[in-house]
Amino acid sequence: MTGIYFHMRLEFRTAADRDRWTDAGLATQRDSLADAPGFASLDLGDDDLLGGELSVAGQTHLDRALAYLDEIDFSLDEELITGCSAYFTIDGQPAVRILTAGVLPRGATVGDLLDHLSSSGVAGGIVEYLAQDEDTALTVHGFLPDYYTYRDYRLPMIYAGSAASRWGARGSVSFVGPADGEYVVTFADFSGGSAEISEPDPQDVTERDLSRRFRGIDRETLYNTWRSSGAR
Repeated sequence: MTGIYFHMRLEFRTAADRDRWTDAGLATQRDSLADAPGFASLDLGDDDLLGGELSVAGQTHLDRALAYLDEIDFSLDEELITGCSAYFTIDGQPAVRILTAGVLPRGATVGDLLDHLSSSGVAGGIVEYLAQDEDTALTVHGFLPDYYTYRDYRLPMIYAGSAASRWGARGSVSFVGPADGEYVVTFADFSGGSAEISEPDPQDVTERDLSRRFRGIDRETLYNTWRSSGAR
């Protein structure tokens, strides 16, 4: 089985809490996750669905920063630049931080992410929302086609889980599987308003562990649907 399986399961105290959750900003969760165990290893500053950040040390103006990037043959589509900030330092040097656009706007909410998953889906992948017995829970899962797509979706989904925990929800966001020579195991667990993130060794994760984590969900059937669709 190739492709990285993702699974997001969240349980809210009330339907009203779930409704409020959809209005929460995604990127704004980053500060609240800063001290969460395991988050630092994921927060690499690379691009994702919300865009990216690029810091250029030794510069104080955007035009000079772009000229420097040209000099070192760093490719950056200027049409994707959404803003920049200056007057901060890196190792004592002035620097410019360039913000670039992503698939979703930088101020996207949880609702925007859910709309993207349900309407646009994952390019080259598959998304499925699972029926719930009540309106206080949400479970969505699917397959991401490659490692780069995993990097696009990883933090926005974890941000969504973090936002849910602030409304008293409990649950998890998980990624597991091989793609592009990498085997991914990323678990984020949310409870009591806090988060814990881990990346266990794949050899230490058994199928029984995964079955419990995903509550016995049949990943094989969804995988076969994805493969038979010709997306891969």
